[in-house]
Amino acid sequence: MWDGCGDALGSLKNEADDHLKDCGWLKEDINRLKEEEGGMLHFDALILGGCKFYCLRKTGCVDITKCKAYIKSKGE
Repeated sequence: MWDGCGDALGSLKNEADDHLKDCGWLKEDINRLKEEEGGMLHFDALILGGCKFYCLRKTGCVDITKCKAYIKSKGE
């Protein structure tokens, strides 16, 4: 259950808004998409590779891929 920020033990953190902003989406576009979906972004698929290694997919819209603790080396 999302507690609003992901701070409570066992809660989920909503990383979708921040990811969309980082990809250049305008706040108005994010809010419009949320409005269309009932106030929250819903994803079509979750690809889970293990703890802290996952991809969220929204068909025709966005893919959010996370691999925590991975350090990208220079030149990649």
